[in-house]
Amino acid sequence: MTRNRILLVTAILSLIMFYIVKVIAVDDSQAIHKAFRSIQLSNASIVHIEYLEDRMAIAFYESSFAEQQYFGSAIFKENIFTGWRLLSSGGGQLLPDHKLDWGFSNMSGYSSVYTDLINGKVLDPHINKVKVITETGNEYEAKVVDYHTGAKLWFLLSKGEDLVGSTIIGLNDEGETIEEFVQ
Repeated sequence: MTRNRILLVTAILSLIMFYIVKVIAVDDSQAIHKAFRSIQLSNASIVHIEYLEDRMAIAFYESSFAEQQYFGSAIFKENIFTGWRLLSSGGGQLLPDHKLDWGFSNMSGYSSVYTDLINGKVLDPHINKVKVITETGNEYEAKVVDYHTGAKLWFLLSKGEDLVGSTIIGLNDEGETIEEFVQ
């Protein structure tokens, strides 16, 4: 082999090794937790990470400040050179008179797959199912995730469907409505 070919093969092998060490060998969860610390929220902790297409993830988190409880989500994207980085985050105070919390994020600026995210914390232990009905009448079942002992969160991602103005319904195991509101 000529000297140029040896250099080319060495460069390609070096890039492959870099990719293996940087992307494959890194624990995604630990890297997302590290990137999450850049938000600098008091007493915040990630309660669930949902991995998406396009090397994206959503970290759902809880925090507290001055005896108030908060719930939110943070959107992350992985780059093979820089690792996981925070794109956006948002949350709100949990209100004790509600049985179902909610928040909205526009994903279209960050994802080529997803357009909207609605999510929240389930505040009533009897709610086991969350149904979302859009303004156009399309009906979806949100994913409900159990975390910690007895705590639950819910979320729904859309691929083009506008979720703003949707009706959100929290249901028990028998299908009875526990709480219903328009987002």
